[in-house]
Amino acid sequence: MGQKTGLFLDQRDNAARFAALCKGESVLDACCYGGLFALSAARAGAAAVEAFDVSEKAVALATENAALNGLEGRVTLRRGELFTELRSLRDAGRQFGRVVLDPPSFAGRRKDLKK
Repeated sequence: MGQKTGLFLDQRDNAARFAALCKGESVLDACCYGGLFALSAARAGAAAVEAFDVSEKAVALATENAALNGLEGRVTLRRGELFTELRSLRDAGRQFGRVVLDPPSFAGRRKDLKK
């Protein structure tokens, strides 16, 4: 499933804490994977939620999770590469009240650090 290995249960409490800050806010969830943070924010009453992930499978999973939780239409989900999306949002003058960014590891091994 893309670059992530799965949903980490230790993020459940973080998602709940994040969601508690989102009521009435515009929210961006970058590298959303299955949508945990985005869907939690939507359920908590965020005014608008946008989320993206580089993996089409992850976006499909997040879309399915939104439907299963009755949140379809409350979260805008799309496929997008992290740096391209962030530059595009910046260039468009977009701003968000809350942002969560949980990218996959950029360097899984010491030999990959320079890259």
